[in-house]
Amino acid sequence: MALPQIIYGGGPTTLTFKRGTKGFSASDSARRNDNVSTSGLRESVYEATDLMIGFSLPGLLISDDFTAWENFYSWALQGNSFSFVPNLSVLVASVPWAFNCLVEDKEFSPKYLGGMGRFSLDCKFRVVLDGSAPANAGMIMRAYWGMSPS
Repeated sequence: MALPQIIYGGGPTTLTFKRGTKGFSASDSARRNDNVSTSGLRESVYEATDLMIGFSLPGLLISDDFTAWENFYSWALQGNSFSFVPNLSVLVASVPWAFNCLVEDKEFSPKYLGGMGRFSLDCKFRVVLDGSAPANAGMIMRAYWGMSPS
């Protein structure tokens, strides 16, 4: 399976995943406000459906890719968007399929796993709902597993 990739910054900088993710998931999350009156009448105000991506990186190494992820988070935590490529082998119009995301996390907080500087990092991304955004979470999951997103 081809690994994901992140493209960010004005350079741009490419962050290629060196090892696989753990627990990759994509979800459709409704942005909705519900109100139930004392008479039992329910009112729902729907705003949008957000696409969320979550995964863990269980094998960051202080001597290898830790600094690259630290630099990416330093840039992304400022609210900057980036291109996320779920799988380099999935092509749309002859180029790897990518869409824009924001980091949903508020901090870069890798967890020390022991050994020779081995860390785990939990990541949560929000897909920017622009012209390149997938229609739903299923498209992201299919692309991650190497299938056509449509």
